[in-house]
Amino acid sequence: MKNEKKEAQELAIDRSRIVMEYIAQILSDNLQVHAKMDFTHAQIDNQNMCTLNIDVPERNFIRYINLGITYDHHFILNEQILKDVLETFLDSNTIGFSYYYYKHTILGDRFYGFNAFNTNGSVIEINLPASEKSIEQYNNRLQEINDTLKDTPKKSI
Repeated sequence: MKNEKKEAQELAIDRSRIVMEYIAQILSDNLQVHAKMDFTHAQIDNQNMCTLNIDVPERNFIRYINLGITYDHHFILNEQILKDVLETFLDSNTIGFSYYYYKHTILGDRFYGFNAFNTNGSVIEINLPASEKSIEQYNNRLQEINDTLKDTPKKSI
């Protein structure tokens, strides 16, 4: 079991990097899009595996990705993504993120995650279930970043 966890931790770093690339590609498009990234799971080769479903309707782009990590270790992957997303795009002038939030609709749809957005008005709803500890760390780090930005003097032209 320790080997599986260690393998999941190693894979999570690589899979998170791939997720960051998808976010950057989707939000670098000049076309305004409303995309969705759903981190879920599916039965693949008799194992319950973590998967990522990406849908960008404006581009007719749909991808279903087996992330190669068993669902038993999904929180390892999700923690890595929450950690990486803010640090990866920290210096971006065009990409930002919302705080982690929950949304439940009348139709029974549930959303646990955050939004990525750009200055062009594009949004990616990232449905990523995470532990309370990871959510708290993500929201606290986002608050630190926001506080730093508020304290940074604005350049005058």
